Amino acid sequence: MTNREKYFLKRDPYDLLMDMWLRFYCPIEIITGEKPKCPPDARYASSGCGKCIQAWLNQEADQPRPQWQDAMMKNFLRR
Repeated sequence: MTNREKYFLKRDPYDLLMDMWLRFYCPIEIITGEKPKCPPDARYASSGCGKCIQAWLNQEADQPRPQWQDAMMKNFLRR
């Protein structure tokens, strides 16, 4: 088993993010670069942050911007 498998691939994303939070970093802020809108009392309570992380994981994500490879493949398939 590699470190990639042990620490990332075979681990629940919620547990990974909660472990990051326990080290006093907001994982949502680290991943997105934006400060989440946390209630003031939830910032330092594991139940509050856990609910915030769970809600963020269940949110619909923005679609990634198309890459140049996608445009090339679309042009190739048109022919």
